[in-house]
Amino acid sequence: MLINPAVIALIAASFLVAVFTLYACGLGLRILWQWDLDSAGEDQLQLERKTYLVSSILSHVLAIELVSLFLFIAVVNQLHTFFTGAMCAAGVLNVNPYGHLTLAARTASFLCCGVWLVINHVDGRAHDFPLIRFKYVCLLGIGLLLLVEGIFQVRFLAGLDPQILTSCCGTIFGEGSRGVAAGVAHLPASVAAGNFYFAMCLTLAAGAWFTRTGQHDWLYGLLSVAVFPLSLAALISLFCLYVYEMPTHHCPFCMLQKEYHFVGYFLYAFLLVGAIAGASIGVIGRFRTRVSLAGMIPQIQKRLCWVSMLGYGLFTLRVTYPIVFSEFTLTGY
Repeated sequence: MLINPAVIALIAASFLVAVFTLYACGLGLRILWQWDLDSAGEDQLQLERKTYLVSSILSHVLAIELVSLFLFIAVVNQLHTFFTGAMCAAGVLNVNPYGHLTLAARTASFLCCGVWLVINHVDGRAHDFPLIRFKYVCLLGIGLLLLVEGIFQVRFLAGLDPQILTSCCGTIFGEGSRGVAAGVAHLPASVAAGNFYFAMCLTLAAGAWFTRTGQHDWLYGLLSVAVFPLSLAALISLFCLYVYEMPTHHCPFCMLQKEYHFVGYFLYAFLLVGAIAGASIGVIGRFRTRVSLAGMIPQIQKRLCWVSMLGYGLFTLRVTYPIVFSEFTLTGY
């Protein structure tokens, strides 16, 4: 494994998040079995005190998990200079099979942790902890996901040997390459653009309808989740070509580098914010009938909807601008 300060910081952050989340999961199991708000016993009082403390600390710990996704990508991107053949993070992730697994697990945990933080916020604003069992059931799943993510990450980082010859992004996403990445990269431009703009327009229209009427929150939640992978596919197959102004460069990682003004970080942040806020609308909407939440959830949902639409809207504007105004064109490709 490469002994690098950034690698050590990444492992330390993951270890901290995993340890505390697993401890919170242990408390969650006690709550699932013993929680009784009508009880005035000593056990119930201790659980209430602990859940206040754990929820507060866990909010900060999971916020670290959110930040660490971008830290992971930045570290991997920085490490490409140690490997022959690697031009960006794509080559480093391809050094061993755990690279892409770690990235996938980290992305999934980012989305799940973001939604959990919203659920925890809603639960904390009510006097009777109406979502406490639900949020700790969700936390058990997140704890398992973080454990798997930690194992993948350690296996990936431990297997980083500078003696290994890896592939550059041009090979991974190039013509004739096999695999999911190459398949997505070479989707026809018309298909990628058509799917993206149709899905995004439908999603934003559903969001506008929800903010106006307060109805069909589940529809916007579903569409905002569905448009996330479609946006990633369109970014790889079409939009990144306008970032690089090259008709054959489909890498989703090179745009994270200084030469392209780190635009990739902004694009991915817009998508992740849109997906988390949108998915949260559908999740907390299930509890609108709870007496203590009836007047609160619609307001929170509308704020989340504006945030989600802003994230997706900014992403759409940013990727559409060079298509409309730049001199680069894909005519003939």
